[in-house]
Amino acid sequence: MLALHDDKNQAIYALLTGLKDQTAFITLDGKPYSLPLSTLATMWRGDFITYWRTPPAFRAKILPGNSGPVVDWLALQLAKLDKTPPPSGKQVFDTAMQSRVYAFQMAQGLKPDGVVGATTFMLINRAVGINEPRLQTGQTTARRDDVLHP
Repeated sequence: MLALHDDKNQAIYALLTGLKDQTAFITLDGKPYSLPLSTLATMWRGDFITYWRTPPAFRAKILPGNSGPVVDWLALQLAKLDKTPPPSGKQVFDTAMQSRVYAFQMAQGLKPDGVVGATTFMLINRAVGINEPRLQTGQTTARRDDVLHP
């Protein structure tokens, strides 16, 4: 969901449903539209809402010394990424796991801080193949005449 701004600087909210070449496909008030990315850039200031699957018991960032179901889940996902055997028993977010998170964040282009928050979790989900909502690539129901003008 993108927060867009019209020519009167009023906020309007649109669902981004797909991207293809230099075109964005959105749904606004239940109606599909297509618009050039250059037009979208004039209307969008970077504010958005996204849907993603949180790990079990996720409530806040994981910090050193944390433990519980979310840390156990994190350890399992990191093992999948490293192609190592799954960890056994209860896990603690210790310096070794924090170093692994730091390396993952660097590899993904994130600010490597070793803290596991929403963005790091979203990228872990993508890296291990967790099924989440995705943008369409290529096909859309918007007609050529349904072009949104700011």
